[in-house]
Amino acid sequence: MARVLIVDDEPLILRTFATILTADGHETWRASRAAKAQAILSKQEIDVVVSDVVMPEMNGISLLELISRHWPTTKVILITGQPSHEFQTDAQSHGAYDYLVKPISRSELCEIVNKAVKARNAGE
Repeated sequence: MARVLIVDDEPLILRTFATILTADGHETWRASRAAKAQAILSKQEIDVVVSDVVMPEMNGISLLELISRHWPTTKVILITGQPSHEFQTDAQSHGAYDYLVKPISRSELCEIVNKAVKARNAGE
């Protein structure tokens, strides 16, 4: 079991991802804003963050940079509805473990989160 933080400004996605990942055996936290995600990260050890890219106040790339600086062992998976080469380059250059393109299937979400957990546990 891993500790997974889901960050998205869409309540339906937060609930759906939490339900899927909890059923897959993970403990989940939810944040609708980057500021709330920061507060959770500062109080709770989180293994994996699954974050949308487009959010108000702070986007997913900026949140990724913050996590990389302050919680470097936490793996970050970014989610986008608008994939582009520029997004892929930004995500990789800022240290994202991986990214997913909406719509995301249950199996796809569980598979990438479980891979990120294994990579974190292996110190990768």
